Amino acid sequence: MPDTAQLALLVDLTRRARLADSATALQFLLVNESYRLVSYQLGCLWSERQGVIAQSGVSTVDRTAPFSQWIAGVCKTLAVQAEPVVITPEMLSASQQSEWSDWLPAHAISIPVGVKATGAAGVVLARE
Repeated sequence: MPDTAQLALLVDLTRRARLADSATALQFLLVNESYRLVSYQLGCLWSERQGVIAQSGVSTVDRTAPFSQWIAGVCKTLAVQAEPVVITPEMLSASQQSEWSDWLPAHAISIPVGVKATGAAGVVLARE
């Protein structure tokens, strides 16, 4: 059974998401404020159409940066997942596997948030 403080935090994050006054505010909440619910070192919001949309700890995403390009490729690979999934190296291409330790902590999860009509989208959370 969830602890009362965690449940209250989930309710608060849900309320704040509903009240977000812009897509940017909601994106920030997803990759930065959700840390209060589950700890992670890197949060990344992506879409099949746009690549990396938001990343924890940065105000603006540079989609031409090597990390952004690498994680966008990983996310495209994961776009077929309809449910949250723990990301394992075996799910990735050989080149993505070889670069994993350069870009991500040891453990990661992909959480789909998109709708098929608008293309796949999701959040990747990673931690040691």
